[in-house]
Amino acid sequence: RGISKETAQKYQVGAGFFNFFDEQTSQSKAQLCLTFPMFRPRNMPSSSSSSAEKIPKSKKKTGPAQEYTYDIVRHKIRSIHDKRFMKLDPIGGQWGLFGFNTVPNDATEIIITEGEFDAMAVHQKTGKPAVSLPNGCRSLPVDLLPMLERFDKVYLWMDDDAPGQQGAEQFAQKLGIGRTLLVHSSLEENYSQPLDKNKKPPKDANDALLAGIDLNDLLLK
Repeated sequence: RGISKETAQKYQVGAGFFNFFDEQTSQSKAQLCLTFPMFRPRNMPSSSSSSAEKIPKSKKKTGPAQEYTYDIVRHKIRSIHDKRFMKLDPIGGQWGLFGFNTVPNDATEIIITEGEFDAMAVHQKTGKPAVSLPNGCRSLPVDLLPMLERFDKVYLWMDDDAPGQQGAEQFAQKLGIGRTLLVHSSLEENYSQPLDKNKKPPKDANDALLAGIDLNDLLLK
């Protein structure tokens, strides 16, 4: 997937064998999986505001950035060879954001992607803080919104398909239209160099990485 060992280690991606029940064979089978940790700050703000725009400027903190300590609250476990086999551990646990542990305390911008490989691809090629939704393009639980209040600008980099773009539009409403930007991987006008006409345009950030595209170009559009 084009992700370096250093990036995977920074995001604390793991690997191991986990058992899954295969409905096709009615048997339990061990699958080699990747594990993606979800992080949540211990001292997360208790505000239920859904966007920074709703926080009066007079109440925004000034001075040194707040220091955050993070806990792993859950893992997404996914088979390397068969996407059918995926689970969240623990079942019914708290939600967090993959990659939130990598976000600098003084960051004012953040990029939210649909998948874990996309977040790692964006950070690896741009150096910008990038996190992933916890469970696909429809998953931005309300209790995660306080984690995003401190950012002045939020990039939503969803898959360029119907579900991804519908999710992006819904999340923009939650996060605040004025501070949210939508990133598109497949629009040719977003590229400084013409796309190869013999290949499908990339549908997400990881596809763009594998195609050798400068992901910084897409963030500037």
